[in-house]
Amino acid sequence: MSFLESQFRNSFLAEGLKESSCNSYLVNLRKIDSALREQDRHGLDEAIAQDASWLTRWAVSETGPPFDKEASNRRSALTKYLLFRMSSDDFSSGRPEKSTTNEIPLEPTGQAFHLERDMQQAVRRQIENLEAGLRIVDNHIERRVNSGEIDIVAKDSNDKFVVVELKAGDCPKGALEQLMAYASDIGKEEGTDLVRMILIARSFSDRIVGAASLVPNLKLVTYDFSLKFNSLEQAKET
Repeated sequence: MSFLESQFRNSFLAEGLKESSCNSYLVNLRKIDSALREQDRHGLDEAIAQDASWLTRWAVSETGPPFDKEASNRRSALTKYLLFRMSSDDFSSGRPEKSTTNEIPLEPTGQAFHLERDMQQAVRRQIENLEAGLRIVDNHIERRVNSGEIDIVAKDSNDKFVVVELKAGDCPKGALEQLMAYASDIGKEEGTDLVRMILIARSFSDRIVGAASLVPNLKLVTYDFSLKFNSLEQAKET
């Protein structure tokens, strides 16, 4: 075996996740490892060391083994493992360059986004500022899936599902895994292997940006406040 199976298991279980879920991830990772060996890539960790960016592109585009069956589950397992590796080392030989983040100006409500529901309403009101062609498809109610409640479910101009996760303030640890779980659940419920993800926060650490660059179909977006001022006289007139 050419990947850190026992270390991954220990890290997974330390997060408080179910052993049955861990076993499912490991089964899929073994399939990926085996397929890479057949392609003379020498296995999963070797492929990561050689070129992690190639690995993620291969996982998205490959339709043959191991992605000819349960493709979304196997891609999710690979992404989870890549994030585990990112947290344990810096991918010194295969780490891709940091991805850039877009920025969206948002009009603050309440106490300047101290509450994520205020932020959610602001994003919903101007969803096309996030990306041209986006439209909300969750009836403006958080959609519940097995892994939790999704802030916003939308579709893009190509009619692909887009899961939007909002974090008020700095992006916390675990946000990527949470978002990927949501995307996986939507993919299973809607019968599609391609669900895009958008993660919005005030700022992202270098580690999160680096990890996100390994995740296909994920975009990081920062927000800034767009303030409006009214004079006291104008306010009295209204």
